[in-house]
Amino acid sequence: MRYTAIALDYDGTIAHDGVVPQHVLDGLVRLKESGRKLLLVTGRELPELLGIFPGITIFDRVVAENGALLYRPATQETKDLGDAPPEAFIDRLEAEGVPLSVGNTIVATVRPHETAVLQAIADLGLEYQVIFNKGAVMVLPPGCNKASGLKAALSPARGEQSLVALDVLLRVRASEPTIPRPLLGRLYRLHLATRDSGVWDFEAAALIAGLLHARKATEAVAVNDYYMGVRRSRIESHPTLRAVQSALPR
Repeated sequence: MRYTAIALDYDGTIAHDGVVPQHVLDGLVRLKESGRKLLLVTGRELPELLGIFPGITIFDRVVAENGALLYRPATQETKDLGDAPPEAFIDRLEAEGVPLSVGNTIVATVRPHETAVLQAIADLGLEYQVIFNKGAVMVLPPGCNKASGLKAALSPARGEQSLVALDVLLRVRASEPTIPRPLLGRLYRLHLATRDSGVWDFEAAALIAGLLHARKATEAVAVNDYYMGVRRSRIESHPTLRAVQSALPR
């Protein structure tokens, strides 16, 4: 059996005391050169990870926040796989002096503050799960974990969507007179199939550009409005998406 991808944890797997040794990086390079895909799965928040691990660009996908955030190092795109935590929950814990780290979706603290966390969840009537990892206490939406994040990163529909999106964008940039309707329809169907598990800026840009090229401005605006409504990334959007949005009718 030939494995085409490998998923690795960060702390205690490739990193020790937060640092990835050079010999581990060298091994990852050899794996990458063999044609295999590399995926990093971690409970850490993305800004922290970017600050301590400059070699992150060797990975094809990163699942951060214990499964709540997808990151594509090659394009610096992110996609939330869960909702942002309620402000009332954060305010409650901060008022009680609980030390917090708040990501796009995850809320993390340390033992022995799990009692305050569980009480706040109960009092506010929230449907949250609490995950313990050594001394860490992580709060996430139900069903959101490393396995679900990895599944989203490996989604076959997502891979197909990327290829079709690239085809559409290349046709637009080549100023082809028309884009085949079946191709544009396929991209739209893939958009619908994957948007609940995360749509990337690049793919959204391709769909919007394709609709504009087909003179379907109303549909293009609708797709853009929907996408920007659900996009919660705190990192600036991809330049391709910004360029396409500049062509939308005002």
